[in-house]
Amino acid sequence: MRFQSTMKVNHVDIFVSHSWSANAWLKYLAVCGFLNLSLAKKATGAAVVVSCLLVLLLPNLPMWLLFCMMVDIPVLIFFVFFFYGQHLTCGLWCPSMWVDKLCVDQGDESRKAAGLAGLPTFVQCSGRMLVLWDETYFERLWCNFELAVFAKYRGLKNFRFLPVWLPPWILIGVLFSYLLWRLIATLQELDPEYGIDDTARYKAVSGDKVAFGIQRVLKILTDLETYAVLEMPFFVVAVALLRSKLDGHRSLLDNMKRFDIHHAKCSVEDDRDVIEAQVARLYAIVEEPVIALDSLEGQMAAEALRSIPLSSPTESVIAVDSFVGERGGEGYARFLAVVDESQPRVSPMQSNSMFEYPVIAADSVVGSRKDVEGFARQTSDGLTNSQFLAPVADAVSDAGSDYPLMGVDLLAWENDIEGKVPLSGTDEERRALMHESDRDDCLQVFNDLVRLPLRAAIVEELGFETDLPWGDCLIVYMPAVLAATAITWAARDLYAGLGFASMNQYLFVNLAQISLASFCNPLAYALLLQGMNCITPKLGAGLLRGLSCLACGVLGKVFVCALYAVICGTLESYVLTQHPMFLLGFLVSLTAALVLNWILFWGGQQ
Repeated sequence: MRFQSTMKVNHVDIFVSHSWSANAWLKYLAVCGFLNLSLAKKATGAAVVVSCLLVLLLPNLPMWLLFCMMVDIPVLIFFVFFFYGQHLTCGLWCPSMWVDKLCVDQGDESRKAAGLAGLPTFVQCSGRMLVLWDETYFERLWCNFELAVFAKYRGLKNFRFLPVWLPPWILIGVLFSYLLWRLIATLQELDPEYGIDDTARYKAVSGDKVAFGIQRVLKILTDLETYAVLEMPFFVVAVALLRSKLDGHRSLLDNMKRFDIHHAKCSVEDDRDVIEAQVARLYAIVEEPVIALDSLEGQMAAEALRSIPLSSPTESVIAVDSFVGERGGEGYARFLAVVDESQPRVSPMQSNSMFEYPVIAADSVVGSRKDVEGFARQTSDGLTNSQFLAPVADAVSDAGSDYPLMGVDLLAWENDIEGKVPLSGTDEERRALMHESDRDDCLQVFNDLVRLPLRAAIVEELGFETDLPWGDCLIVYMPAVLAATAITWAARDLYAGLGFASMNQYLFVNLAQISLASFCNPLAYALLLQGMNCITPKLGAGLLRGLSCLACGVLGKVFVCALYAVICGTLESYVLTQHPMFLLGFLVSLTAALVLNWILFWGGQQ
């Protein structure tokens, strides 16, 4: 039934590669995150903008409606678009995807076998590969086969690695943050003066600016530490998810250093030899042939090629480039394409002879494929087999050669995007080449690809085991930012009781504090991960390790709350008292937060 809902296409944007051993729900969430996370952020941002405009137009809304518009609806929109964004947009921004579970007929064994046999073709006809990475991915032979084919034909720059732990962590973080701050908003709704302290009255009585400011900082510190305690339930979940991330990511990078395709697991052992042979063929260490002929016939063919009539000089023409040389006592000819750019072209992907470009075979093959790189680039631009074969065939015939001209099938094609020349002609020749080349050496080429360039690509995209994306840490606190903004607006009439000279001053200070939270809140998870990284190598799995990780989370959160309290308290105290000591304290604490962000998120630890 699922197979019947798929479409027949010649090319897909995304090939989804995954391990069947991974949890299905985690993979589902990962695909939702890949497709819709960016869309969910944009939809949430749009909802926030609309809500703020409505609040400005209708400033006297009931408090429950205010929180509903500024907190509940944006968070709901985030979750709805995360899971159903591709449906809500009618697939407008959704790429086409190839997923084996859907695109291979699971109900018909013969068609299923045919689908699996065509896997290399499906991989080659995909623009990018999405790897749903978990700890078992590189342990599966079929996953390595897909990776080997795609890396060979499309290169490493078109990979996208998405760890399956990341979307659940974001969703759970957003949910817990929403529940916590919705509770705080409810308390604010029940008691509009909730949070107002005695510092305003203290200032009026004593007039001591320094004492007032210190009192203000301590009060904010006490409030934020209370919020930190309320966040502890989520930190228990965060510890479990981040510990899985830490262990899995470290294991991935360590195992990739020692990667060997021979150690990969295969559910059907009979498939192992076939798959390894295919990978070895892809990475075969062979002398790469060039279009070549015997010495005498090569020279005569080259002379004949020079006489091929071209289009008039007024037309855009790339002329024949023929070269006759001698190597090892044998002459050979190098042919480049004759392309009349004024004539309509047929893309190879649209022609019936897909990937079919001429090859002149010879008993003695000399030279390197680099010699004909220009030929490949020009022909891959759109020159079809039939357009080029006719003049070359005539030239070879005039030279007296009986060497055949032959097309290129899919397995012989090296890279249709880069436009490279096929390595060989027939299956028999390829098997002969593979027989001469040691298969283990060929597989070692792929092993080296995984150990060095691919590992470097993963580190560049995902970082090391202690790295977390700053933007993902920030989105976890999105409900807190929305709720704090709503509370600030709801309590604007109480600005005098909070010690501010005007409502504008109150709004400016509080909105600035909310903005500065983006440089403090994400630090809690980064510090938690760093602390866990120091603890886990020294403690075995068990209760002690779990409690130690949780203690790291608590200490990290308390430190971040204290840092944020100092930033907010000194800023507020300076605005209210204009004392330079608080300005200095604000600049020092903010600088410390920025330095920590740079170290933990923006490359300082590289």
